[in-house]
Amino acid sequence: MEKMTGSPTVTTVSRVLLVVVLVFMPYATLAPGTSPPSDAASQMHFYIMAGIIFVACMSFRTFRVRLVVGLLVFGYSALMEYFQYLLPHRHGSLDDVAINFLGSLLGFGVFHAVCWTGQMARSIRKH
Repeated sequence: MEKMTGSPTVTTVSRVLLVVVLVFMPYATLAPGTSPPSDAASQMHFYIMAGIIFVACMSFRTFRVRLVVGLLVFGYSALMEYFQYLLPHRHGSLDDVAINFLGSLLGFGVFHAVCWTGQMARSIRKH
């Protein structure tokens, strides 16, 4: 898994992107008029969280740190859902939190599948 995150440039760009996304998240989720149509919201939650977790995994080298950062990012998204619940012009729900969790699992799984596939391809080329 080092090849995917081994480059200092990839790690730095991933971390900057992660910080930008996390700073932008409150505006995107709490500002009036930024709510997507309800039928598209669930899919957006799922795939956006998968992407954020994928980038978070690219930002760090060890599994333990990736797991902790992934849990923190998921917790942050759950906090945004709670704030949406408190605002009169927004609607936060436990369904959205569950979808965020599933998207987080997808992002984590895809990252590790890509890394594993890359390792397998490199080991096959060596033989």
